[in-house]
Order: sequence, then structure tokens, then C-alpha cells
Amino acid sequence: MSQQIPAEETQIPLFKKEELPGIKKLSPKGRAAKRTLKKYSLFAGGFGFITGPFARQISIAALLTKLLNDMSRIYGQSFSENQTKILISAILGGVHAHWINRYLLKVIRYTPISIRSANILLSPVVTSSIVYYIGKLFLIHFETGAWINEVHD
Repeated sequence: MSQQIPAEETQIPLFKKEELPGIKKLSPKGRAAKRTLKKYSLFAGGFGFITGPFARQISIAALLTKLLNDMSRIYGQSFSENQTKILISAILGGVHAHWINRYLLKVIRYTPISIRSANILLSPVVTSSIVYYIGKLFLIHFETGAWINEVHD
């Protein structure tokens, strides 16, 4: 003989959208930083049309440096406090945009899509995505205070 469990105990609790653990409203500084991030991501898409890979890498690194400098300023931090993180992210972001583009073009080679048209469309998407996600990482860290509360030696 099995015992019956009341219906209230077997139901899964439903949460409102604001009560979900992964969703957090941005502060006013966070909203300003997100607007800045979106603006720079659009600029990065334009930099994706630069044909020379080295020139594209340098321009993306410069754009990322400017974006992260502006985000630091929005959160009231100086560039020098986050200089190492910003410069490493900017340099790697510029280099990875070229590498990711090359690997995706190798995969696209086996599809019926023209390589030339794929390269024209792929470069802006990859550069914009790299800038957006690196900026989003910094936004999350600034918003949570992870780097503000960091212990300095």
C-alpha cells in the first residue's frame, strides 16, 4: 500500500521573471555601459570589412581598449587599475577575430556557399561578436563588483 502525496507538495514552484536567480536588473551605470557596449559592437562590425588581417587586428584591439576604458570610466575606475586586463583582452580579441574567421572559412569551404561572399559576411559578424562578448564579460565583472573588491598587492 503506497501513501498518496498531497498535490501541493508535488507541484513545481513557479517563479516570476524577476525572481529567477539568473536574471538581475542592471544598475544605471550598467545600463549606460550596455549602451556603450552595443555602440562599440556596431563599430566593430564595420571594422570587419577591413581587408588586411593585421590592420583589422590592430583596429579591433584599439576599439576594445577604447570600449573597456569607457566602461571603466562609467564605473568610476581609472584605466590604470584595470590596465593589464584591458590590454590583454584587447590584444587577444583582435587576434582571435582573425583566427576564428579563418577556421570558420575552412568549414564553409565544404558547403555550397561561395568563400568570397562568406568572407564578406563572416568577418563583420565575428568581429562584432568578439567585441560584444569581451565587453559583456567586463560588464558582468563591473556590475557584480568582482574587480572593484579585488585585493591589490
